[in-house]
Amino acid sequence: MNNPGSGGRLEPANWLWLAGGGSIAAALLHLACMFGGPGWYRWIGAGDDIARAVERGQVRPYLLTIGIAAILFGWAWFAFAAARLMPRPPLLRTGLVAIILVLLLRAAALFVPELWAPETGATFKIVSSLIVLALGLSFLLGTIRAWPILSVRT
Repeated sequence: MNNPGSGGRLEPANWLWLAGGGSIAAALLHLACMFGGPGWYRWIGAGDDIARAVERGQVRPYLLTIGIAAILFGWAWFAFAAARLMPRPPLLRTGLVAIILVLLLRAAALFVPELWAPETGATFKIVSSLIVLALGLSFLLGTIRAWPILSVRT
């Protein structure tokens, strides 16, 4: 919550709630692709290779999707634990720094054309990178503001 003396700035927990909520939303969106089929995989930006594998009934896309969702749910755990809403995972500070680096590097990938499949459209590249940047900044701001209390075990 905002304190009266905070000048309207978001407190660390609020940034971390945004980070955790965004991670859960992204995880659920990925899982929804499993039920939405190849069109959903294409829409989320997985590419034609993955969508065609779904069309052929291969298991690999589903395993990848579950893996990505599990990682995103794990990131939510770290965010909510840093906000003291969930039990503390091991290496909380280290994990948060790693999550921030992954997200900010993924956002910066917008500027590295070699990383993108040729069929990936500009709209997807820009929109997904902005979403990942917003998520990364939420983790970053929450972590910076909560850093002093993150070493305290409760």
